Amino acid sequence: MTTQYPTVHGNLALKAESASAPRFTVINGSGAGRRTICTQAPVAAPVHLPRALAAAIIIAIVLACLATAYAVLHTEQQAFNAAISSEQLERVEVTGGDSLWSIAATHPIAGLNTSEVADAIQSINGLDSGTLQPGMELQVPVS
Repeated sequence: MTTQYPTVHGNLALKAESASAPRFTVINGSGAGRRTICTQAPVAAPVHLPRALAAAIIIAIVLACLATAYAVLHTEQQAFNAAISSEQLERVEVTGGDSLWSIAATHPIAGLNTSEVADAIQSINGLDSGTLQPGMELQVPVS
């Protein structure tokens, strides 16, 4: 009397032996002379960096990020200062309903958005806040 085993193809031929160790049993499913091969799945060795090297890499990344941020902010500040210094100014009287934003929108500076122009007007006039009162005179870029 011969025992018939079903033929299994692909990954179904692998049966996990235990949950703790990645060990599999490969079953020859041809039915002619059952053969079992046990194999241990290869385990990759963990990579450990020395603590000093890991700390040096982290410090280098942080310093690179800080240097990049400084360079970007410094370049933007230089562009802002150049745009303000190259503009001709005119005096404008604040009327009811005016805001720094509305004045900045009507007096643009090339290369700056409305928010940056509002900051420039505030800086040029030495304003502590963005609150304007009717009758105030402001120096604004000639549009």
